[in-house]
Amino acid sequence: MHRAKRNLGVAATTGRYVAFIDSDAWPAPGWLPNAIRLLDSDPELGAVGGPNMSPPEEVGWERAVGLAHRSILVDGWWRFRKDPDARARDVSALPTCNLVVRRSTFEALGGMNEALFTAEDTEFCARLVRSGWRIRFSPEVAVFHKDRDLGSFAIQRYTFGVAVVPLVRRGQPPDTRYLLVSAVLVVFVVFLLSAPIGLVSGRWARLWRRAVACYVSVLAAESVRLSGGPAEVPRVFTTLAIGNIGPGLGALMRALRLSPELQGRYRNDQ
Repeated sequence: MHRAKRNLGVAATTGRYVAFIDSDAWPAPGWLPNAIRLLDSDPELGAVGGPNMSPPEEVGWERAVGLAHRSILVDGWWRFRKDPDARARDVSALPTCNLVVRRSTFEALGGMNEALFTAEDTEFCARLVRSGWRIRFSPEVAVFHKDRDLGSFAIQRYTFGVAVVPLVRRGQPPDTRYLLVSAVLVVFVVFLLSAPIGLVSGRWARLWRRAVACYVSVLAAESVRLSGGPAEVPRVFTTLAIGNIGPGLGALMRALRLSPELQGRYRNDQ
């Protein structure tokens, strides 16, 4: 085994394949054999992966973070990645907490871009798809992946937003849906930061209060839907808010060149 990328975990090279898994994840039964079977059965597949499920024994903030990842407000269309019952499908990218790649393809593409301190997997998958390969998500290729505590989750979500900007500037953006969601979140963060305008404009103040009240109502309803009981709702509400706003704030700060230096602080495995 060798390091897959800084702080990510490990990549095991097994003959014709490179299998990635995070250092805080462990495979469900049949993980690697199922992945190899899928790759062997379809020569157009360059990589496969599957759900990174929350361990059932998690409690507290870690459980709340895992639940937040199953919400459209946090993971959007990609929330199926936490769902063990999600249907199989072709996707534009998968995280390297659970990814098996053809070794020949991985080497031909030059592997991960180690100049990036995060989003290496997103950037690699984009190159893979542009080269004509397909990426397959399958519930048969599952791992259990420990969820973060609240502080690490907040840093991760902020960093996701930061990572989008250099990819766009280099002409290597993620797929259209990812870009659209990022843009909407940036606009929403700008709107939230515009609250002081309400001090000089009563109309803006009313608009701002109504919009925020609607947003809080949506967060509250989603928190109730996801939570296992009333005691869990406040934690889930908090993680939903952080998970939703964090990427927009990160992208905005990076675009304005105001983001603090995160390399050395952010760890993919914490």
